[in-house]
Amino acid sequence: MAVTLENGKTYQTVAERLREFRGAHPAKDGWGSVIITVHGGLVQSVYTSNPQLVHIIGKVLILDYDIDGVSQEELVTVPYKNSPVTSKAAVRIMKPQPAKIDVQRLLCQTN
Repeated sequence: MAVTLENGKTYQTVAERLREFRGAHPAKDGWGSVIITVHGGLVQSVYTSNPQLVHIIGKVLILDYDIDGVSQEELVTVPYKNSPVTSKAAVRIMKPQPAKIDVQRLLCQTN
């Protein structure tokens, strides 16, 4: 997935941009995790364990395809690459925040 920044520079992958930003290699340093908290089926917050990612990621778009009860003004048309098919969804834009969760301890509990 190519990423084009506001300054017009294009990177073929987010990883390519991250390596330049941090001067790091993913296999050696890792970049942290993105944590999305959900309650009652609704996204409550987006966190990252790497504060530098907050500035790289920018915006996170949350698409909700459960549109029952959503007004037409709140809906967006979701286009798909190389396809005439579209879907309707409600969209919410969130900015990642530095994690308040101890991600390392959390990951130790997962497979």
